[in-house]
Parts: sequence; C-alpha cells; structure tokens
Amino acid sequence: MSLKYAGSAIEQNAGKLSNIDEWSPSSKERRWLLIAGCSHPPAKVATSERREREPKGAKTGKYLQGINLDLFNMEKAIGHTLKNKIQNLEITKSEAESHIKKFFSFCKENKFKPMLYYTGHGEMPTGNWCFSDGTIGIEEIFECVQKEGCDYPTICSDSCYSGTWADYCITKGVNGFECLSACKDNQSAFDHQECGGELTLYMTGNEDKLTDGRPTTEPLFSRGEEKDFPTFRKYSKVHYSEFIKYYTHDSKKMLIWQSIHNRHIFTVFDSHEQYNNRKKLFFTSPSYKDLSQKLKQQYKEGFKISSLSCDQTTGKFFVYMVEEYGTFQTIIQSTDPDSLFLDDKSSVTSCTVYNSTYYFVVTAGVAEFDGKDQEIFTRQSKKDVDKEIKKQKSRGLIITSVCYNVDAKECLVVMTESNNTLQEHAWFSEFNKRDDKLNEWENDLVQRNKTVYTIVFEDPSDGQFLCVMTCDNNRNGYQCRAASLYD
Repeated sequence: MSLKYAGSAIEQNAGKLSNIDEWSPSSKERRWLLIAGCSHPPAKVATSERREREPKGAKTGKYLQGINLDLFNMEKAIGHTLKNKIQNLEITKSEAESHIKKFFSFCKENKFKPMLYYTGHGEMPTGNWCFSDGTIGIEEIFECVQKEGCDYPTICSDSCYSGTWADYCITKGVNGFECLSACKDNQSAFDHQECGGELTLYMTGNEDKLTDGRPTTEPLFSRGEEKDFPTFRKYSKVHYSEFIKYYTHDSKKMLIWQSIHNRHIFTVFDSHEQYNNRKKLFFTSPSYKDLSQKLKQQYKEGFKISSLSCDQTTGKFFVYMVEEYGTFQTIIQSTDPDSLFLDDKSSVTSCTVYNSTYYFVVTAGVAEFDGKDQEIFTRQSKKDVDKEIKKQKSRGLIITSVCYNVDAKECLVVMTESNNTLQEHAWFSEFNKRDDKLNEWENDLVQRNKTVYTIVFEDPSDGQFLCVMTCDNNRNGYQCRAASLYD
C-alpha cells in the first residue's frame, strides 16, 4: 500500500463545526466523545516541548487551563450531541480504551455516527494519544471499530504530530474513517493559555482569536490528498531541532543531507550502516563566530560535522554532527574556491556559503572520502554546471556537495571519486509529491538501480531543484522531507 498524504483542511473547507454536514456528511445523528489526555505521559513517551508537561501529580498550571478551555469550547459548540466527556489528568490507557469501546457500542446500538475528539499531548513521531501509562494509536482505534461493528468515526485530534493520523486514514482509504488533525505529521500543535488549542478554536467558531483567522499550523483532513488540496509554506513551519528530532528519534535514521534558503529546509534522512550506532547532535548558530565557539567543545567530545548549511537570508548556521565522523576536522573559509588547497589526507565533506564566503568542512578519516580524488568547481549557468558534472562523472567522480553563492551568482559543486559511479541527477521546477515528472524519475531509478537520494537542493536564483540519486549499499529506507523554519 503506497503512502498518501492528507490535504489541507482549510483548502477542503473542512474543520468548522458550523458546516460539518458539508465536510463530514452523515445520514445519522452524531454523538461526541471528548477525551483529554493526561498531563504527565511516561518518560519513555517523547512529546513536543511546545506543550508543557506538568509535574507528576500536579493539577494546576498551563496544561490544565488549556485542556479546560478546549473542552469548554467543544461542549458549547456541540451542545446536546455530547455523549460523554473524559477528563482525568492521570487517566490510564486501559481506562481510555474502555470509554472508547463503550462509546462505539452505544453508537452501534442507537444508530449514531461516532465523533471522537482528543486534546492533549501527541507522541513523537506517531501522533498517538498520551495517557499516564502508555499511548493509543490510530491502528488500535481502527481495530476497535471493527470489533464493535459501529459506523467508522470521524476523529478530531488537537495534538502535536496528529497529521500522522490523517495520513493513515487517507492511506487506509476506508469510507467514513476520517481524521481532522491540528497539524502536519512533523509539526507541533499550538495552544494558548488564555484561550486553548488553535484547532479547537477554529472548529468551534472562535477564529477571531487566531492570527489570520486560522491556525498557525496546517490542519489536515483525510478526505482529500495533498496533491489536490496543497498545504502552504507559511503554515507548515517547524523548529529546526524538533524537525530533525522528529525524523531521527528512536530510530536508526540520521540526517544525510540538508540545504536551507529563506527559512526553508530540504533534507534527506536514512539509516547508514557505518553510523547507525554512533551518537548524533544538532543545533543552530546565529553566526560563524558563535559556531566556532560551540565546535571547540563538540570536537573535544569526539563529534564532527557531517552536514553544514547556512541560510544566506538570515546568516544562521545549521549543524549536524556525528560521533567519530573522521579523525580530524576543520572549517576553511575562502572567497576563491580555486585557491583551496587540501593535503592528501583531507577531503571536503560538506560546504556552505554566506556573504560570498565559502565554508568548507575539511575532514580526515572518513571512509567515503579517504584517499579519494576531488574536484571543486563553480559555474553560473545550469547548462555549464551539467556540462562539468558530466565531464567529472566520466572520470569516476560523483556529486557529494553543492551550494549556491547568491552574491556571486554562482553554483559550487564538490565531486568525489567513488568506487560506485552509479549516480543520476536532474533539475525539477518543484520538489513534492504533486510533481508527476519527479515521481516518474525517482521511481524509475529506484526500481532499476536501487538508488537513494543523496542531495535535494533548491537553487535560490530560480527556485529550481537539483535532485541527486546515488547507489549506496550502506543505506536503506530514505525519507526526503521539506519544511519552513521558525529559526
């Protein structure tokens, strides 16, 4: 089953309870079960830092106030169609499951359409609902519906990472089993101490309390696909640290590639046999001076940069480091790449640029680069870039890094000798699942050559994307992800 992505709820005119008959039609009367998650999920359950955990046993504070407001707003909006409200800051998973099961049984017996609402913490990266001793996943709710034999519910989840549930529902493709989520799968949902969660405010007709009259994040609804109801950069923002953590948390995946321009990030995540068991860390620096200070400590602790990018519109550096990535590392600054001199033991393993100054991450002792010939060149047109790439590929080199100098209007490419020269690259007008040409190119390469993404790079001069796929036996299971950054 190929994964599908749920589209923007707002583009589908979905989410407001005032017109629910249009976006979630039902021939039966609706009944609602409102559930509030616990205030303090188990320590093993990762949640966003944006939604405050209360100390275990506490019953006051921001979390409680936000939950109270959400439930109040929902009760007021749905009126007599409320069947039950479950609010217990220490509620267990089994207690929540029991209430859901009873609710489904009630709806079956009385021929009601079940409406299931949740407000609280969402687990990273699943979006699962959090209770004091565990979580409930969308798969478990689906199985419960099948066992009880009631109509499939419409689920409304005002929690972080809830877009995962909307994506699950549209991928599942079961008529009537739908989800309205507060945000995309990699986003944290927003709530406000003085008025509650943003999705709930939007649902209940309180959009006047929201900036732009809509949630700050991008609510999704599983009836339509993203390719037909696109989400927008402005409302798809994430924090860099949470974005990286989301795709690498509790898994063997690491950041393979990142490029950032105008607060928009393009990334490749994958497992890598050589680095799976090594520690990683990631952070941002507002300036190169600040970065240099931070690196002194990280180098002492055995970490080396595997990926460095700078947003030329903000001057901020984005850093991903891996434990024991090489034996020695330094960053060389240069305004003239042609004058860059490297000894036989060092290679350029990453590069970026800011204010016409290139920053070359030079590392020794990295298996993929050690003792390999490199060619570094700049060109101003894509035609000339492609011509030089073709020339170097004939010598057995592949693309390993790329950046664009906005001031000099030139593209810099690093190519490295490789034992496996099976690599393809192409330029596309956009990078997303709606681009049929991109999908066709990608699928063909994966099926024929078992290639994986190594680079996704946006050219700031015209917004086109350089996509590079390479055969790499050390990797398996890549994910390419893009997002707008608050950073």
